[in-house]
Parts: sequence; structure tokens; C-alpha cells
Amino acid sequence: MNRQFLQTWWVNHFLGHDVCLQEHHFVQKYLNTMLPENILSMGMDLGTFRLPEKCTWIRQNESLPADVLANSLALPWVTQSFDVVVVCHELDCVGQHWQLVLTQIEHILQPHGRLILTGFNPYSLWRLDWRHEVPDVRHALHLHDLKMWCAKHHWQIEQGQFLNYLPPIRSRKWIENLRFLEQAGNRWLPHIAAVYALILRKDVLNVRLSKQGQNVHFSIDESACAWARNG
Repeated sequence: MNRQFLQTWWVNHFLGHDVCLQEHHFVQKYLNTMLPENILSMGMDLGTFRLPEKCTWIRQNESLPADVLANSLALPWVTQSFDVVVVCHELDCVGQHWQLVLTQIEHILQPHGRLILTGFNPYSLWRLDWRHEVPDVRHALHLHDLKMWCAKHHWQIEQGQFLNYLPPIRSRKWIENLRFLEQAGNRWLPHIAAVYALILRKDVLNVRLSKQGQNVHFSIDESACAWARNG
């Protein structure tokens, strides 16, 4: 996905602003329930959040404005630096390297830390856009592939939500006139939404050794392997 087009659309397009507000609400709702100490933000800028006292928010980006200039393919942070990482459409911009980005996030996130992630749905109505009103979502990361990665790496999907059921339109008037599609889509056709938003928890696979006679047995904490298959 073209990062420059996405950034321009995010700021200047009515529908981009609409998506930004919905994602901001999703992230803020989670932050209201937790007390994170160190948060790293990557990808599209969602604006300002109400943060808990003594919470540090670090904005990383490839260009200004940012607190730290860095590429998401080479994160400059030491192991377990953050208890929350917010990734807004960054995986949509790195193409086939999305697994590398997630592996690095896994490295810098504390055990049981949270990854708040948003991505475009390649099967939404936006894939039919021929006028280039919205970002090209046809090759965005599919939710199924992300869930398979989570299962393999023992991440649990704590919460999930589909966002924005509007067609790829530019007019502010039509955005408001078609607002009823948000309720209808959420109830009847959730998987055609333009965006998915997830909260993932980094679980740690615990291996315990125990001796019984001459044999050594391995026991695995099964609770660390649980993950949400629906969402």
C-alpha cells in the first residue's frame, strides 16, 4: 500500500477523518480500562489521547512529526521496553514484511503486554473502488492470516471490532446520509467492514521440568496457548 497516498488521504479526505475518529475511539476505550506505563505508537497518527498519570507515549515514524525517527522494519528498542504498542495500519504499508514487524514488536513488548492493531479489510466494499477515493485495500493483510500468526506465536486476541461500513465516497453529505449503514453492516454483514481493530496479548509459553525417577518430563502451561478463534 502506498504510504504517501494513505497519509494524504488520512488528513485531507472526509472518509479518512471518519476512520481516524473511529479508530481513536477504539484505542481510547481500551486505555480507559488499563494503566499502561510505556506506550509506543507506529503507523498513522490518531491524534492525542487521555493517558493515565505517569504514562509515557512515544510516537515513532519514518518522518516528522515524531518523537523518534525509525523504520518499523528495524525497531531501535531494547527487549521488553513497552507494555503497550499501538500499530495503526503500519502492517498495511510494509507488504510482505508484516511478519518481520510483528516479530520485532514481540521482542520489545513485555510479557502479557498488549498490541493494539488496526488494518484494512481486503474484502470490504472498498476493494471495488475504481476512482481511487480510498487506499487500495486489495492487498492488505487479511485477518485470517493475522489470526494464524497469533496462534503460531501464542498471542491471544482479547478484543476485536469491525469499523466503518461506508462505501468509498468523498462527499461529506453522502457520508452523513449513509451513516445508517454502520448499524446495518455491524449487525448483518460485519465482515465487509473497511477496517478491523484488535487488542492482542503477548502470552508467554511456560515450560516446566520435573524429574520422576530417571525420566525428565516437560509440562506446558496450556492457558498460555489459548487464543480467540472468533472475532
